[in-house]
Amino acid sequence: MKLNEDLEFILLFEQITFIGKISSIINQFNEEIKPEKFFDIQQLLTHEIDNSEKKIILITEYDFLEQFEDFDIDSKCFNKIICIGNDEIKSHIDYIYINKKQLLTGLISKINKIIKDNIATEDYIPINIKQLPVGKTSPCDLYIKLKNNRPIKILSVDQDIDTELIVKYKTKEIDFFFIKSSDYDIYSNLVYKKKTIFKKKEEEIDTNIDAIEALHTYAKDLGFDDKIIKQTQDLLKHISKNADTKVLKGLLNKLTKLEGSFLYNHSFITATLALTIGRNFNWFTVENQEKVYLGSMLHDLGLENENNAIKEMLNKEEIHRLDVSIKKDIMNHTNKYSDLLSKTNLHQDVINIITKHHGMMGPNSYPRPIATHEATLIFALFMISHDFTVELFKCVFNKSMIPGIVEKISKKYIQGNFKTIIPEFTKAVEETFL
Repeated sequence: MKLNEDLEFILLFEQITFIGKISSIINQFNEEIKPEKFFDIQQLLTHEIDNSEKKIILITEYDFLEQFEDFDIDSKCFNKIICIGNDEIKSHIDYIYINKKQLLTGLISKINKIIKDNIATEDYIPINIKQLPVGKTSPCDLYIKLKNNRPIKILSVDQDIDTELIVKYKTKEIDFFFIKSSDYDIYSNLVYKKKTIFKKKEEEIDTNIDAIEALHTYAKDLGFDDKIIKQTQDLLKHISKNADTKVLKGLLNKLTKLEGSFLYNHSFITATLALTIGRNFNWFTVENQEKVYLGSMLHDLGLENENNAIKEMLNKEEIHRLDVSIKKDIMNHTNKYSDLLSKTNLHQDVINIITKHHGMMGPNSYPRPIATHEATLIFALFMISHDFTVELFKCVFNKSMIPGIVEKISKKYIQGNFKTIIPEFTKAVEETFL
């Protein structure tokens, strides 16, 4: 029995980081389980749910639960509905409620019970070898199964789970160890309840905690290469360590505090895509990698209110109809740091990204339009990655919309250095998302 063959988890949330966070928790149990992910109920409605063989577990938030009632969906198509919210609200749909403040322990407890109930008839339960707590004492006996399906004990309770054991069986192409079903509770208590993706105490948990780890998980789910995601982590560490001015240190500190916001998520996906595209060019040196990463991550930090970042998707006329303080924040954010940035050792390519990234929008450009000949290769790489990311968020990451987005961007950027980037952009998007 494999959990992914018997259980299907469906995640329905508006926030990317929340989906990544829930995926992280589920992956703690079994990396083989790949949840289906949806951002709105219309996407879910088009998903064919077949519960004849699998148990379908829906994990969502209350706002969507209300919509289920509006659409009169038969909740019986789900074996369990887990609802996450701030306050428990009564509904005629039968569901399991988890308060956001107890997200980690609550969700682990519920998933643990679902898995336990699902494997109750099994004598032995498969445990992915990658999930074993290396360096800890085994809480129970571990087994492997031979071709005749007969279990052979390879480690006794209270013996150490060391790297040599893992390597030994990995070289034999063994991906799963087994434990007795009667030992599942004590095994899960060690591995799952003590293994946490959060760094703060439970009472401090909110929707943004450890959002960057969740975002990395989601980026992998989208299709980005692990090496590129690790590169973004390494670049931030390297740049933070070598920041030699108070201005840059202050910006990086502000960036860290914004983890989990749309501003951060949008910037991170832009940087990750730009690094993915750039690796296909021989001019994309380490120095240029740092430039495009810094430009991507810092480009919207001029906003006083990070919540205004999502309003940048509006055209200039729509922005001018906003509240005066919001309009001022959006229209001025590209130039807010221009004087300060000139006093840092940041390369002009990075400064151009920060100050000119709204200049390629035709009549909607601000503070002024940027001519094609002004765009360096770095600026062109950033702009194409930025525009694609904006469109990706607009369509809530609906992959069926991506070919149309690629066509739109390819028609927009047909001259100068943009023309050089487009073929590799198209290739990178196809390999990553499609």
